[in-house]
Formats: sequence, structure tokens, C-alpha cells
Amino acid sequence: MSKCEDKTRCEWANVSSEMMDYHDAEWGAQPCDDNAYFESLTLEIFEAGLSWELIFNRRDAFRKAFGDFDVAVIANYGTDEFDRLMDTPGIVRNRRKIEATADNARIFLEIQKENGGFGEWLNELTGDEEELIQNLRKRFKFVGPSVARSFLHDVGRTSAPHDEKCWKNKG
Repeated sequence: MSKCEDKTRCEWANVSSEMMDYHDAEWGAQPCDDNAYFESLTLEIFEAGLSWELIFNRRDAFRKAFGDFDVAVIANYGTDEFDRLMDTPGIVRNRRKIEATADNARIFLEIQKENGGFGEWLNELTGDEEELIQNLRKRFKFVGPSVARSFLHDVGRTSAPHDEKCWKNKG
């Protein structure tokens, strides 16, 4: 079971101990490295039109299929890798999202080269949440307003919404 069973959480997190741990330790926290940022963005893209619970439950399969989200490797993906991923059980097999992942890896590398890292770039962006969303939408493939907003919340760049009684709600 979860390390923090006695805490009141957002309702969506109460489906499993793993989801509770994710809510408590990861959601709204800045990732430790650029590959973790890339994983978050990619999983948010794959969630589009689906549920977070479905994607979360397949996170290990996604990590395995995408080589732990190594941006430099994924940036070199082409038709062979796209075909392999389309045949990979356990992930969402949407070719447009898979191809967008490779495109986004190339964009990540450009941002890293220009700014010393993706996290540095993201943290230096100015503006309110809507301006940040527009910036992400302009740069990345398959990123609409909902994906951008969820990503910003997930990585702690903007305040994630919490249920009123959630222990993480800052009121």
C-alpha cells in the first residue's frame, strides 16, 4: 500500500497505491532531468483523448518501448522504429503520436543546444499560464491546450489543481 495512506488526496489518485504515490511524490514536482521532462510531455500527448489512469498503468511499457525516453535516441527514430512501436503491446499504438514523439525529441535537442537544457529553457519562460501554453503549442507536435496545461502542471511549472480537501491544496 501507499506510504501515505492517511492523507486526503485528489479523488483521481485514490484508485491505487501506485497512483497515490505518483500524486504525492511526482505530480507537480520538477523532474530530475531532461529525459524525465520528455517522458512527461510524451505521456501527456499519449493521454490525449484517453484517461491518465490508462496511460499511467502502461507507463512501464512506454518506458521500455521508448528506451527510457532517451531524447537523443528517439530523435533518430524513423520508419523502422515507428513500425516496431506500432507492433509493441502494452502501449497506445497511435502512429501520429509515435511520429510526433520523434519530432518532439528533435525539438528537445534544439532547445537543449540553445539553452543548456530543456528544464532551464522552461523555467526561464515568462508569462502567465496561457502564454506558457501558447509557447509549448507553437514548438511541439500534437500539443494542444489540454496537453500543454497538463504538462505544465505535471512538471510543477504552474500550480496543479487539487481537490479542496487534498493535502497538497495550497488554497
